[in-house]
Amino acid sequence: MIHVLMVDDEEVLLVVAKVFLERSGDMKVDTVQSAAEAMRKLDHASYDVIIADYEMPRMDGITFLKAVRARYPSIPFGIFTGKGREWVVIEALNSGADFYLKKGGDPKAEFAELMHKIRRAVERKDTLEQLKGIQERMEFAETIVETLQIPLFVVNEAMQLVRANRAFYQALDIAPEKAQGEIIFDIGDGVWNIPELRELLEAILEEEAECQAVNITSSIDGMSRSLRLTGWELEQDPGKDRCVLVAVQDVPISSL
Repeated sequence: MIHVLMVDDEEVLLVVAKVFLERSGDMKVDTVQSAAEAMRKLDHASYDVIIADYEMPRMDGITFLKAVRARYPSIPFGIFTGKGREWVVIEALNSGADFYLKKGGDPKAEFAELMHKIRRAVERKDTLEQLKGIQERMEFAETIVETLQIPLFVVNEAMQLVRANRAFYQALDIAPEKAQGEIIFDIGDGVWNIPELRELLEAILEEEAECQAVNITSSIDGMSRSLRLTGWELEQDPGKDRCVLVAVQDVPISSL
């Protein structure tokens, strides 16, 4: 349900708008006749979108918009007014309005367009919030990956290094720009050119196993060490290259 707050000093218009918008079945409309009343409503209720007239007593629609943006920056806001002057439109959009719609046309078409703009504004806000959430989760995951002390690297089906964390590059003493895009078996003077890694990657990419682990003896940092390589196929969007994430961990002596 989309909760709408509609602000206009014309009571008849508010009654008609409420009836028309709520007839859609997915909108609940509260109406007030002044910006001051609207601000009080906002103190006690949550709305998905605000629609306001431009020309109202004491506080016009643009001033009201600025007051709303100062306290509630993300609520979609539309100006629905009989004022069609270009400067009003420009000022509304520059002040943070999500859309502008002029009154005075065929009522049925007018309110249908208003309904459409309300839905679009709410959908756009929801999409932006989802993208922001995804970005925040990705940044958080990126921070964790970069601060992990165990080397991690990702290769594609062509066995090229797609990316790796700081610990991987430090272990090989190599700069990222010299390694990314290179065949994993050629990186670091061929330190990863070992049969066990090839078999692990092939088993996962050929879908013989979702997760595969092998123990090896290697000298990725100049010292001979027992290591466990664990690989998982990463989930990718359709059409993108399949990729495998590999974690490199020291094997405790007790588990040898």
